[in-house]
Amino acid sequence: MSKKTICVLDDEILAATSIRDLLNDLGFRVLPYFRADTFIDELPNLNVDLLITDYYLNDGAKGIGLCRAIRSSERHARVPILIISGADDPALRAECLAAGASAFLGKPLFLSDLREAIAKLIGPIQ
Repeated sequence: MSKKTICVLDDEILAATSIRDLLNDLGFRVLPYFRADTFIDELPNLNVDLLITDYYLNDGAKGIGLCRAIRSSERHARVPILIISGADDPALRAECLAAGASAFLGKPLFLSDLREAIAKLIGPIQ
């Protein structure tokens, strides 16, 4: 069985690499991205099982905009999207889910919450 591929988009390199390391340890193939524009440019050539993105990105992009762009893409419209944010407020969560996010987690991320969200979105973790 091939590994499932998860793209992690976070402009904070430490956060992205920490999530990458956790997901690698769980048996996933992880593609880290630090800029939304780079991710969007490469998306047409990617086979992605899940996108995990921060809500606020330094290049001016927001996770909610990525949601809308991905949902409008025929090839990737059904890819689950998990948005993470340090601003864990109910209005932001509702806005993200309404824009097409599959799930929303507040920071700090706890491994148990991340595992549970991933399992719900793409199936059991080996």
